[in-house]
Amino acid sequence: MEKDFEKNGINENYGCLFGVGVGPGDPELLTLAAVHAIENADIIAFPGKTKEDSTAYSIPAKVIPGYTEKPAVPIELPMTKNQDELRTIHEKAAAQLEKYLRDEKDVAFLTLGDPSFYSTYAYIDEKVRADGFETEIIPGITSFSAIAAKLQVPIVLGSETVKIQTGLDRNLDTDTENLIILKAGRNAGKIRDQLKTAGFKAAMVCNAGMKDEKIYATIDDIPEMEGYFSLMLAKKQRVEG
Repeated sequence: MEKDFEKNGINENYGCLFGVGVGPGDPELLTLAAVHAIENADIIAFPGKTKEDSTAYSIPAKVIPGYTEKPAVPIELPMTKNQDELRTIHEKAAAQLEKYLRDEKDVAFLTLGDPSFYSTYAYIDEKVRADGFETEIIPGITSFSAIAAKLQVPIVLGSETVKIQTGLDRNLDTDTENLIILKAGRNAGKIRDQLKTAGFKAAMVCNAGMKDEKIYATIDDIPEMEGYFSLMLAKKQRVEG
């Protein structure tokens, strides 16, 4: 009788789950590794209710022939801060994916940006691995890397420091030369004012790489509120002397 489970408890007779970073929005920023994983997958999974409403699902369609002909599985991941509800959501998502893995199907789960960076996929990956399935993460280009390139602004230079945080219901930690603030839209005005007080200059980009992209090139351009996919890059102004 063959052993189903080898080292690390992984069942080699099952399919593999690939967490695929599809980048910040521009399909030309898909990596070759992401393209190959998507092309080779039997199933495409994506966060959302429908293909039409999923930004992550829409990105590869523009550069991978035959992509939309693959079976597509929406994974609903409603937002909540309740930890018990989150645990249930992640367990349900893992169970959905494991059904296909048991059928020896390789699944590509698409996620905006990078799967290891503020991504719900990380929780799902952990659960699926704990259940004895093989997983692999394909890194993606992060939104802040794309935005820094678009603005032609270096994120850090020399021995400078950088801090990364979200702009959701929190005060900024301004003890650094550079700040990356993700999900800044809801509190854009509050964050803008904190940055000005702390001596920073900043820019904000919303929906980077998408058709409705907006760029606020200076700190004074930043409005009181913007959409969810809003990111600020902030640099402490140097004192000449």
